[in-house]
This record gives sequence, structure tokens and C-alpha cells, in this order.
Amino acid sequence: MKKTLIFTICAALAAGMALATQPNAVLQKAQEGDAASQNAVGEWCYNGTNGMKRDYGQALQWWAKAAKQGDVKAAIWECAIATDTASTGTR
Repeated sequence: MKKTLIFTICAALAAGMALATQPNAVLQKAQEGDAASQNAVGEWCYNGTNGMKRDYGQALQWWAKAAKQGDVKAAIWECAIATDTASTGTR
């Protein structure tokens, strides 16, 4: 069980590093409709990383695209940010 968990964590970290090292490829996949890539680009826009300007509205747009395709993580981000914005009037 421990070996499986460690392997899963290492695989997830490797996938994340691959996304971070190839932002142009990920952006292109996002523009072509890949939900996981759209979620990643949404995170980049939210955080202002991988060459993306910090833009919460743009982040929400990418997350909405991914969420419409069933990406649960994107749906959670979208909901959390929208709720935060509505309750605080900021962002």
C-alpha cells in the first residue's frame, strides 16, 4: 500500500513538473479544448506564473471551460473564487 501511494505521489509530481516545463504546449492544448490543460492555464492566470499575467477573470474563464467538460478540480476552483468574490466584493 505504501509503495503504491509513494508511486502515485511521484507520478503526480512528475506530471506537474512536465506541465511547468512546457507552458506553450499546455497553452496550445488548452486552446484546443483539453480540460486538464485548461485547468492548468487557469491556475497560471490565477497565480501569475508560467508567463501568464495575474488575471482572476481570465482564470475563471479557463476554469469554466474545463469545468464544463467535467474537470472537478476546475469546478471547485471556479466555485471557490466566485464565492470569495461575491462575499468580499474583491478580486
